[in-house]
Amino acid sequence: MGVIAMITTAVIVDLTMPITKIDIMIAAVVANRPSPADEAARLEQAQAVRKCLAQLAEADREVLMLRVFDGLSNAEVAMMLEQKPATTKKRFARALLKIKQLLRDSGIEESRS
Repeated sequence: MGVIAMITTAVIVDLTMPITKIDIMIAAVVANRPSPADEAARLEQAQAVRKCLAQLAEADREVLMLRVFDGLSNAEVAMMLEQKPATTKKRFARALLKIKQLLRDSGIEESRS
């Protein structure tokens, strides 16, 4: 447990002070805050992902972004881009394969969560 989390927990467990919902919420936020090293690693990883995305062909990147980040279905993407569903499906699969390879080459491991 980090120092801040221990201090926060100690304050909350002090029975001489009334515990409020805000105290509990603050303790949860502080206890779940990533360490500076974790935050730096996350930012570095995000930058690497952006660089990899920039290396995709524009049409493939567009389909990937719409499917993954906007949560659209293949049919919705095809309709939006005025393309056949088979075309957007193929572009999505190609983009996934390419981005996976680029991420692997840049040292980013695949997450299984």
